[in-house]
Amino acid sequence: MGDVQYHTQRLERDRRINSLRRGLYRFFYAATLFGDKQREVLSVLTLETPRELLLSMMEKPDSGQDELARAVAVTQPTVSWHLKRLVDLGIVARRQTGRNVTYSVAGEDAAEIATFIKSYHPTVWERWSSRLADIFIAYSEGAGDKK
Repeated sequence: MGDVQYHTQRLERDRRINSLRRGLYRFFYAATLFGDKQREVLSVLTLETPRELLLSMMEKPDSGQDELARAVAVTQPTVSWHLKRLVDLGIVARRQTGRNVTYSVAGEDAAEIATFIKSYHPTVWERWSSRLADIFIAYSEGAGDKK
């Protein structure tokens, strides 16, 4: 462990890598490969529950907490805790209409998330491939309309 810490600190000091601390975890990235927002998204995708929540919101935008809790098979308070973090990071948008609160992936992040999952989490991509392929195509076509 000491060798790993020494080398990662040296690489960070030499500005070859960047690190991001998320709770108990520290994530490392090539310094020139990702921007701040991309590092945030990748750090979230590394953790199972937030990743599953994002995938569920991509599949069914404007989902409520109860619906997400059932989809991800965790308790509603767990979903609430993760959603608050995702909203604070700007990855998830929260919409309230009266008493009804819904969540969806914010802005352009859905297409980027699908790309990251395909590139950096291939086992997740394989498990969700039929669902994500349709989502990825829909977001790709939507991006083409904006150009």
